[in-house]
Amino acid sequence: MKKILLLVALVISVIGLNAQTIGSYTVVSNQDYELQYTVTKLSPAECSVKCINLTSEDAIDVIPIAETMVIEGQEFTVTSIASQAFAYCYSARKFALPNTITTIGDQAFYYCNLATEIAIPESVVHIGQKAFYGCSITEAVIPSGVTKISNSLFEMCTELSHVELPNSITSIGIMAFKSCSRLTEIDLPESLQTIADCAFSECSGLQNVRCHATVPPTCNKIFYKTPEDMIIRVPAESLELYRTTEPWSKYDIRKIGAEGINEEVVSLGVYPNPANNNLVIATAETVVEVSVFDVYGRRQVTETPGHQGDVTVDVADMKSGVYFVKVVTENGEMVKRFVKE
Repeated sequence: MKKILLLVALVISVIGLNAQTIGSYTVVSNQDYELQYTVTKLSPAECSVKCINLTSEDAIDVIPIAETMVIEGQEFTVTSIASQAFAYCYSARKFALPNTITTIGDQAFYYCNLATEIAIPESVVHIGQKAFYGCSITEAVIPSGVTKISNSLFEMCTELSHVELPNSITSIGIMAFKSCSRLTEIDLPESLQTIADCAFSECSGLQNVRCHATVPPTCNKIFYKTPEDMIIRVPAESLELYRTTEPWSKYDIRKIGAEGINEEVVSLGVYPNPANNNLVIATAETVVEVSVFDVYGRRQVTETPGHQGDVTVDVADMKSGVYFVKVVTENGEMVKRFVKE
């Protein structure tokens, strides 16, 4: 009987000890900052990290995060960056994340506007909303385990110029890349299914978008206040589908890789734009054919000039709206977007 009571007491003691361990933490102090590691799970033994104090006003070259941390005598694996963990850490230039991190919480690096480098470990499977909002990072490589780009993830990252999205991404959230003014091109993966409103709004430098999805992702106003001459390239077999699916049909849609098309040797201009009665195709090349399509891909005008130099197309009877003119020359072909007043 005594043995049974002793065993029960031991179990109760262990349970009590474990209950006290949940939420326990330890603080690692540095001359520039203090990090708090907090227990989040007992089995497996995991913890999160956050900054609780910046003790220096000077720029900090790097804030390294440990792979493991001993808390109350037990070792825990650091698996998550807590929500708002490093928000407003204005003085940190770089954060070094270990390859044990699986979760980056909401607003984790919010407005770390001095941070130019935050490499996302391949182990990460979830990144919260506004995690990198307002950071000065120049590059973002999303790990293959991530399936969603959260709302405002890179909003106001005005120095961001290179983004790599894996073929696991199925959705891009609201304003995910809003105001990324240095972003000039981006590849959207084949796995992409939906893009939320304003995902790329005010990306003033965005010139080339390559969407590898064979079925146009569901979306609405995703390219608000982007350059009018932006080119969207899609799989060759999906060209007409994109050209007849809103809102993709409103943009200059071309083939990825321009199979069979040597666009680089085609030099031409289209004016006036907006046009009223006549549209002039300005080129020094021999024009074989000129076709005008509406945003639904319906052919409005076709002409076969067969001569070298400028070509004038009568658009007076066309309704007001957005159109595309496809010009075929002896060297290749090119599509230009114009507006009919």
